[in-house]
Amino acid sequence: MIGGVLAGYRRFLAIPGARRLLFSAVLTRTPNGMLSLSVVLLIRAQTGSFALAGVAVGAYALANGAMSPVQGMLVDRLGQPRVLAGAATAQSLVLGVLVAAAQLGARAAALIALVALAGALVPPSMACARALWPVITPDAATRDAAYALDAIILEAAWVLGPPIVVAVVALSSTSAAVLLCAAITLAGTAGLAGSPHARAWRPRHAERPRAGAIASARLRRLLASVALVGFWWGGLQVAFPALAVHAHARESAGVMLGFVSLGGVIGGLAYGARRWRAAVDARYATLLAVMGLTLVPLVIVQSVGAAIPLSLVAGLAMTPALSCQNTLAALTAPAGAVTEAFTWTTAAMWGGIAGGSAAGGALVEAAGLRAPFVAGTAALALGALLAALPAWRARPGRSATPAPMHADA
Repeated sequence: MIGGVLAGYRRFLAIPGARRLLFSAVLTRTPNGMLSLSVVLLIRAQTGSFALAGVAVGAYALANGAMSPVQGMLVDRLGQPRVLAGAATAQSLVLGVLVAAAQLGARAAALIALVALAGALVPPSMACARALWPVITPDAATRDAAYALDAIILEAAWVLGPPIVVAVVALSSTSAAVLLCAAITLAGTAGLAGSPHARAWRPRHAERPRAGAIASARLRRLLASVALVGFWWGGLQVAFPALAVHAHARESAGVMLGFVSLGGVIGGLAYGARRWRAAVDARYATLLAVMGLTLVPLVIVQSVGAAIPLSLVAGLAMTPALSCQNTLAALTAPAGAVTEAFTWTTAAMWGGIAGGSAAGGALVEAAGLRAPFVAGTAALALGALLAALPAWRARPGRSATPAPMHADA
């Protein structure tokens, strides 16, 4: 049974260069799960204010989301190695300056500006790797396994990042944690930018529309659903802590959020291991609907004891849905703008998370603990409806394999 489950992943990992691409891309992105905590600890140590540390992390996230599409556009114009190497080198230099400025007692405004600049320079590693999966995979099933494994490993990297930071700070200092993030970014980017597949990939300038990736109507519809999924996740980041505090069990908030991620890993392993007959847009719509339905019990049951196992269930469809998002981003992007399309999904997700977090806090205050879960369910229902629109227009007998990578319906 285990052999059958892993068969799809083995087919993908057997492709020459696939392991290097996947490992390098995830390694490059791992500091995103580490740098936020490192920055909080560094800014707090220098200013004595968690509020300023929070502003710095918010500036990092906003700059990352805002600049992602710009970086994607540059990759589609200049190729992957030049943009990856340039961003990684520049970000590492900025992080070095940040550490030096903190140690020299620079003003909080200067530190926050440096953190925002570091966010703007995050290398577009995952977007570059995801643009390559359809190129190097021989069929739709192997491509699905690639996107699923991509999402699973990235999720695991985000989970492991904070404990690494805590260990480094305990053994050394907050400055060392920030510098470690820079070193990991440089190492991962060197592996990705130097891979034969990344060097061989060429943007298709002649076919690129003037408006770039956003010229695709189907991609714009996809981005709306991506933002709604982000809204769901942002709301949960407030809803679970609020439930835990209300139950006088603060420590359970991390357990519940961790169980959502664990559910995503379990669901992703199952999803990527099998061949699917349904078209990917129909799969995506169904998965969003399932995500909404699995959240309903958390609206009804408001106890920590019940919420912990239910949070695992709520995450089961998350990674499969993210895998479908990545597949659809490649399939709906105009020619010459594939990498940019992936960076737009990053921006949409960050925007949705920010909106969901803000709305979740307001809803808890105004309408109680159930309100963020209700809002998340509604967001996913709307996302499923938007995702289903392309499927409704599909012709009878449509193949389970979507249109060629650069087609735009």
